[in-house]
Amino acid sequence: MLLLEGYVTNRQHIHTVNHATYSMEQFNFTNLKEAASYARRGSNSAVLKRIEYYCHHPLLEDGNVIIDTPGIDAPVEKDAQLTYSKIQHPDTSAVVCVLKPASAGDMTKEETELLEMMRKNAGIRDRVFYVFNRIDETWYNTQLRQRLDDLINQQFRDTTRIYKTSGLLGFYGSQIKNTNGADRFGLDSVFAESVKSGDGQEETPQFVNEFLRYCLR
Repeated sequence: MLLLEGYVTNRQHIHTVNHATYSMEQFNFTNLKEAASYARRGSNSAVLKRIEYYCHHPLLEDGNVIIDTPGIDAPVEKDAQLTYSKIQHPDTSAVVCVLKPASAGDMTKEETELLEMMRKNAGIRDRVFYVFNRIDETWYNTQLRQRLDDLINQQFRDTTRIYKTSGLLGFYGSQIKNTNGADRFGLDSVFAESVKSGDGQEETPQFVNEFLRYCLR
């Protein structure tokens, strides 16, 4: 759902809209990028002050609330502090902490500070799940994979809540479920704009090659 606040212009007429809520379908939007584009440009546009996005899933039927915080490395200090406050709040049941070492090789300064804070507070430590994303970048990079393994063995040996993921490959895996042999499993739909090189020759997108390597691993 979209919550639009501000004004909508329609040629010479200006109509006031206060806290009006519209669904994506009402505006024929298929994603949030289209909604933001509508809000910022065009002769028939709106000032979009806030977006409320609702996720419908059976796991949420019992009242669980998922909050996507700004992150501990947010450029605005008060946003980072908001994240720390939410992590430490007594009503927070679980914290999913997505870390970067799988692609960066080392923990950032902010990640190290967060880890130290959690170690000093058993109540917080017991609710945290650590996720190392972009793990696909370590599969064929021996040095990077070894650095990640050493980091986990040294810094996370006191927890079993460690998960290695690849969000990008997982996303593509979910997309090709809606494809078939007729569109070559996504090359003619998901990757329609990227299969042609500069000289017009067709090339397999690098991402597809990585996904195939993932399946063969």
